[in-house]
Amino acid sequence: MPKAPKRLSDLDEVRDRAEALSLGGVDYITKPFQVEEVLARIDTHLTLRQLSVQFAEQNIYLQRLSVQLAEQNVRLQQEIGHRRAAEQQQIEQAQTLENALEQCQQTQAQLAQCERISSLGDLTLALASEIEEAANSIYGNLRYATDRTHNLLNLLQLYQLEVPAPPEEVGQLLERMDVALLQSDLPQQMSSMQAKTEYISDIIQSLRQFSRLGAEDVCPVDLHDCLDRSIAALQERRVSDGASVRFFKEYGDLPRVECNTRQMTRVFTEIITNAMTALDRRDREGTSPFPIPMITICTERPNTERVKITITDNGIGMSEDIVRQVFKPFFTTETTANFKGVGMATVYAIVVHQHQGEIGCFSTSGSGTSVALEIPTQYQSN
Repeated sequence: MPKAPKRLSDLDEVRDRAEALSLGGVDYITKPFQVEEVLARIDTHLTLRQLSVQFAEQNIYLQRLSVQLAEQNVRLQQEIGHRRAAEQQQIEQAQTLENALEQCQQTQAQLAQCERISSLGDLTLALASEIEEAANSIYGNLRYATDRTHNLLNLLQLYQLEVPAPPEEVGQLLERMDVALLQSDLPQQMSSMQAKTEYISDIIQSLRQFSRLGAEDVCPVDLHDCLDRSIAALQERRVSDGASVRFFKEYGDLPRVECNTRQMTRVFTEIITNAMTALDRRDREGTSPFPIPMITICTERPNTERVKITITDNGIGMSEDIVRQVFKPFFTTETTANFKGVGMATVYAIVVHQHQGEIGCFSTSGSGTSVALEIPTQYQSN
């Protein structure tokens, strides 16, 4: 026969109680038991059961809340991502608008500058015509006056030879006139006036050239050829101690550039001439530690659309104040008649306004000067 199961009430030993609890029992009652105790224990277990059910339900509720919170968190993260993307887009749009505004302002400034240059060219041409008319009149009358003065001086000299003892009144007049000084100084003064008149004519020609800059004869050009022609035309020039200027060419691989050959050759000639003048002054003043006067010409291609030419000398350099004015019309640091102050202004007009390029001058007093210019490879008409 099968063995009857043990009742919890029959187990009095501690070992048996532990075994019973390990088999799934949750409580035990010892005999003899009290009804009140049994009812209390039943009530307790019912309460525990109810609490267990409530705990399970709350756990399920909390799990649902956790899922909802996770979903809301995902939605919030997505919304944050969308807002950040929108903010980034707004920032990019603002930057684009700012760039467009800056370009618009630059374009307006360039247009205004072009209008000023055009107006300046018209005014310069008109002034040149008026000054030329007056200068031609002065020059013509001056030649006539020079001839007549020469004849009068010859006549006076002949009179003194023929009449060594003139009447007293004439003698006093000749003494007051200081005839000897008059005969030596007057021809020099007339010659000086004639030279100044010719200088005025040179200025007028420079003004006319400045006012007539145009975009004629634009074609693909090898800028290295332009540079070489400019160097060849100036290379025979000597500095004050008799040593010729050394040219160092660092030519890059440049394509043909659409530009005006005559104008670009003039640009290079003007810049190199200024560099050689600085080397002359350096040697006259003895202000440079470098014994050999040098001009370095470097060409490169910053990108596919532009070329860059840099011309550097080891001359006396310029102060910051002079650098700021170097491209202004009629500004010059020289006092001789050979410098009229329109060369670098013309260079600026050719590079910036005629060829839509950029040009800058970089110099420190005593350390030489660099002039760098960039122009597009494709000509862009104004």
